[in-house]
Amino acid sequence: SPHELHGFEPREASGDHPWPFGRAHAAAHHVLEKAPPGDAAAAAELLDAFSETHGLDFGLSGSTAELLDGIVRQAVQQASTSPEGVDVVVSPMSRGLNILVLDAGLGGRTLRCLPGLLSAAPFPTDGGMHEVVSVESNPQLSGFSARLVAHALGMDVEGGDSPRHAVRHLPLMPGDETELQETLESLRDGYDLPNFDMVLLGDGGEEWAHQQEQLETLLRAGALSKGAQVYAEGAAPSASTYVDALRKDGRDFETQVHDLPGGKAAVVSTLKQLGPKAQEL
Repeated sequence: SPHELHGFEPREASGDHPWPFGRAHAAAHHVLEKAPPGDAAAAAELLDAFSETHGLDFGLSGSTAELLDGIVRQAVQQASTSPEGVDVVVSPMSRGLNILVLDAGLGGRTLRCLPGLLSAAPFPTDGGMHEVVSVESNPQLSGFSARLVAHALGMDVEGGDSPRHAVRHLPLMPGDETELQETLESLRDGYDLPNFDMVLLGDGGEEWAHQQEQLETLLRAGALSKGAQVYAEGAAPSASTYVDALRKDGRDFETQVHDLPGGKAAVVSTLKQLGPKAQEL
């Protein structure tokens, strides 16, 4: 074998294990093989269904998928409404939306953002694009996520590099020691993305501590635009601790709490006004 020159042999698939190359590989390739290129809704649904069938945590529950899709479509509609209140059907968007997905994993939440963005018509009048940034530190998950999103946008077919969808995906893979603050600085200085219209926080677990830390960092960095929507998910019994954090220092968040399967809850918050302390930063 030519591989022997480099001191290794490629691993061969074995019938002893249903996923010889790992769960992420199996889930990603299932979507890549089954979803038509450019069909973001099908890609998201296939990943969710495969994950549910095999007990994997890569996809979303039906309730979460429906909730996220609704949030994105609402943000698109709000950005597409003229000062006179003209509806999205006749009022073009003045600019694209900036969406940040933290702890993005295999891309389940990132994929779920795409159908709503792709449904927006007409597209931004300034020639800009919707920017979707996914942040994931695991190299394998980040790599497969990038491939899935490219496939969902039809970017992996001939001619797919044209901005026909007005949606651009930026996958970031920070180092293990890279703090969120540094990532936000890189987005601001290197990619001209200083703030976001929507942020999907990572999973906070039982106490929501991780989301609270991410929220504080976003606010300190000025990374939330006025009217930004922040999505967080965690254990339902302790969701109130996160809601209390939203109201800290006089912040004005309009907040809704949604029950999810498995004893979880989602908190969807819209930033109406920064508190006096935050405005001084």
